[in-house]
Amino acid sequence: MSTHFDKNNLWLALEAGYGAKLPQVRGCILAAAILLLCSGMPSAQTAIPDPSHPSPQQVQDTAITRKYTREKILRRADINPEQPVPIEVQRAGRIDIVNRPAGNYTLPQDAKTAVIKGMATREFTSGGYVTENKENKPLKGVLMGDVYIGKAIGESKPLHFQILVDTLSPMNFNQDLQLYEGHLGILLLEDGEGKLVLKKLEDPVMLEISSGNQSVTDPSQLLIDHTNLPTMMVRITDKSETSPLPVLIRTPFRPEGLRVSVNKEPVITVETPPQKLEGLGVEALPVRISLSGQATSGPVVVFFVQNKGTVTPDTLTLRAGQTGSVTLRSKGLGNATLTARADGAREGSVTFRFVFPWMFILFSLIGGLLGALITTNKNQKDRTGRIILTGLITGFIVAVLYYVLGLELFRFELSKTLNEFAVLGVSFLGVLLWDKIKALLSGEG
Repeated sequence: MSTHFDKNNLWLALEAGYGAKLPQVRGCILAAAILLLCSGMPSAQTAIPDPSHPSPQQVQDTAITRKYTREKILRRADINPEQPVPIEVQRAGRIDIVNRPAGNYTLPQDAKTAVIKGMATREFTSGGYVTENKENKPLKGVLMGDVYIGKAIGESKPLHFQILVDTLSPMNFNQDLQLYEGHLGILLLEDGEGKLVLKKLEDPVMLEISSGNQSVTDPSQLLIDHTNLPTMMVRITDKSETSPLPVLIRTPFRPEGLRVSVNKEPVITVETPPQKLEGLGVEALPVRISLSGQATSGPVVVFFVQNKGTVTPDTLTLRAGQTGSVTLRSKGLGNATLTARADGAREGSVTFRFVFPWMFILFSLIGGLLGALITTNKNQKDRTGRIILTGLITGFIVAVLYYVLGLELFRFELSKTLNEFAVLGVSFLGVLLWDKIKALLSGEG
């Protein structure tokens, strides 16, 4: 026999089964319902969190974070937060100096900005910052030691920040303009770790940027009205050979300025201009090579690449500001490009043109002819033609031996500079001294 429950006779079944105990069951059920309802309601001691009003614990955590950040900035500037230090306070039209502990100093209401002077400058590298694209980028440069205390718009707590100068990359040499050009990145660094949040300043920071007489900075005055990113860019052009290039940054608190240095890209320059050379190995030309923009005084090995001709020597060791020389000898005919290269430096190149050596051939023949005519006497008139032909050939051969092969054919020193009269003179002497030249070449001289 089965028992069927339905909701209409539930209480009847309970009465049949429990009888007199039913009032107690009803009381228990009612008490459980009341307890369950009360547990879901806020008590008098438990408040509902309001995002617009931070709790005392949240306020305390924020204060601790600010204190930690402030002390970290002070300590990296070699400033003890607990010790009294001179603090320069900028008010309207004047700068006052007070001695207070740097860690708990509060900017007065009538003050715009204050500065605690720390180290002059130091190299700085952070672990990176998160960009808007969620990329982690390194942040490095030269950190100016002074710690600024300023006010951000809409915030009651003071901001502590430093001026970071990022030299970005070495200045590049512009061949067309014949000058170096590059950029400085300047930002007011509140904290070098994590996400750099822009905060607008009530009182912007004024900077003056200058360099040498041959340099131009654009802009030369910079007004920065926010901390952290974005970085403010300053373009620098320079025509001098000074490397690294010193840049002076002045502030109202540092009228004498603080110096940072910008490296220059090392540049190899082929100083000898493009020109024509007698081809087919006839002419050799000294080529001047210089190195500029080198930040260190260490030696740099320069090597050469050419599509025609030969270079002697094939490498050259230079230091910054030095000029060396190699010799380029023609080979064949046509355009020849000589390129000078070194690791970590911009290469230099120049194009020469190797032309057919008409001048060389013509003046070597003239010199041989003159030599033959002088050596002919009256008793050899019947052999004049043969002597002249021999002189032409001899003069040409001697010129080739002397200029092309570089043989020392004479006991006295002659210049190897190739020009019309030099070729004529060598071929002329070659005819006159041919017997002695033959003996010298055969080892008998």
